[in-house]
Amino acid sequence: MKEPAPGNRLSTGAVGGLLLAAGSSTRMVGANKLLLPVGGVPMVRLAAEALLGGGTAPVVCVTGHDSRNVARALAGANVELLQNPDWAAGMSTSLARGLGALERCAAVVVMLGDMPWVTEEEVRALVIAFENRGPDAICVPVHQKRRGNPVLWPARYFPSIQALSGDRGARPLLDQFAAQVVEVPVATDAIHRDVDEASSLPR
Repeated sequence: MKEPAPGNRLSTGAVGGLLLAAGSSTRMVGANKLLLPVGGVPMVRLAAEALLGGGTAPVVCVTGHDSRNVARALAGANVELLQNPDWAAGMSTSLARGLGALERCAAVVVMLGDMPWVTEEEVRALVIAFENRGPDAICVPVHQKRRGNPVLWPARYFPSIQALSGDRGARPLLDQFAAQVVEVPVATDAIHRDVDEASSLPR
């Protein structure tokens, strides 16, 4: 695992992976939820392994709050670390910084670090859908008619995502580019499940 130099653009990949792990877990008092174990593994590492196993490369993890411990949790994984000095300004800043490092990719799967039940199978389904549907297809996982995360964004939408501000993700752009959205059925509700409190984790 290494950290790219400031401004460095990573090498070309068909579909890259962007792991967002910069937040401060404000809804979980006393813990960085990304470091909590799920099945004995820090949840942020599970998210990284889903991206790696699902066929995305390179994989970038944007860190901010508690970056040193997040890096430790990812030690040995084939993940590029990218520090976001503006992480407190919200998720949009981490998206912009991560996509800047992955701008040579044809598309990027954006993964939230607090969704430990998403596996490589869901990620791979998005990658396959993109390969089958073409360079403009925004691939969104769907379970029981409900959309979830992660989402695959083709490169043509990177500027629109990077223009966002505040503590929000790219979800509003799904309406703006609705004609290009491809819904990808998946077999599990993992795409809807994140972690807001420790009691939601299996014991």
